[in-house]
Amino acid sequence: MGIEVSDEEFYTISKEIKSSKAFKDLNVDSSLNNKTVLKKKGVIIIGTITPPEIDYFYLSKRNNIYAIIEEAFLLTLTTRSANYIDFKEVKKSVKEFKEKILNDKTGKVLSQLEKRLQNAGITFIDVMDKVIRFNSAKDSDIVYYTLDYNRFNEIKDKLINSKIILNSDFAEECFKNICKKIGIKFNTLKNVSKISQRNSFKKSVLKAWTDNLNSIVKVLNNSPILEIKR
Repeated sequence: MGIEVSDEEFYTISKEIKSSKAFKDLNVDSSLNNKTVLKKKGVIIIGTITPPEIDYFYLSKRNNIYAIIEEAFLLTLTTRSANYIDFKEVKKSVKEFKEKILNDKTGKVLSQLEKRLQNAGITFIDVMDKVIRFNSAKDSDIVYYTLDYNRFNEIKDKLINSKIILNSDFAEECFKNICKKIGIKFNTLKNVSKISQRNSFKKSVLKAWTDNLNSIVKVLNNSPILEIKR
């Protein structure tokens, strides 16, 4: 995939590419990491980078992370009882929820989601600060990138004491580089899992998410993140 560069190199490359018009989507700069609020205990879900046109982590149309989280909670709560909701139905409800956020100009729905995640102890953070890529949101189209060492260094202690989920191979690779830079030995982190968002319809993938999230279900008083009506 892409090549990591320094901030200075990134600036130089951006200027050169911009003048040559080689790429349509030159620069993606995500500032969402600054909104990350960590509880003392919880789950940190680490991804690559969020496109700038997206208001919050994982709200793009094709992303299934909220459906996965919601399904994991429902599986934990119902243990596949009569109240169990099929994953396709959960995805449909999450799609409607995303549209509700998009159409809400007051920002109240998004604010409620952020608060709900914080109360549950679920934190999102991206490894990358800036990227240069082709006109696509795919990680495979990232050409150059910088890593957000500063933000991860600020939450260093909480990384050591939290459950961490890396949602892709690329995120894992970058996180290992960050750990090395900020003085954390990756192999000594006891609660790290890598669970892809792909193939989320598979029982094995949902079980992996459920196993990693069921420890915080009680925090929500047995209520799913998005409060999907059942």
